[in-house]
Amino acid sequence: MATILNFFKRLFTAKADKTLFPKISLGFRGEDLEYATKIDSLYISSTWINGRRVYMDNVQHWKSKKSVSDSDKAVIFKDIIEFLNDKTREKPIIVINVDHDKELWENLCEEYKEQIISIEYQSDKENDKFVYDSMLDNIRRGGSIIDGNQTIATEEQFLEYWKSRQKR
Repeated sequence: MATILNFFKRLFTAKADKTLFPKISLGFRGEDLEYATKIDSLYISSTWINGRRVYMDNVQHWKSKKSVSDSDKAVIFKDIIEFLNDKTREKPIIVINVDHDKELWENLCEEYKEQIISIEYQSDKENDKFVYDSMLDNIRRGGSIIDGNQTIATEEQFLEYWKSRQKR
């Protein structure tokens, strides 16, 4: 009897000790993704609004601050796409930030086009320009901007504020 128990104990313990990597998991509310290897990990932004969107611009640095190589990005992309297709039973929409590895992500989307719904594009530079224009327009119309303890009411103050904000 003891040998049978020992056999089952070894059998199940051996399986539990063999952790397969990468480990991919969905975050809070089933949105953000965590991608973990044996030695490092990273978070990938994902939202679910009219379909799952995966934001590939997060795949730049590991949690340890090391850069993610292009070959690792390709593996991560494939793993994430397969995980979402299998685990959630839905094809994702890939969001490519044109300021970060646009060509790489487009090539990977083409390679795995049967496993994704579509591609959407965004740009940090375009978003910054929109915010800049909106804030400056607000100041010019007589409004103000409050940032912490600072109130910005003139165009000159705004231009100084924007310069300091860009340095952050």
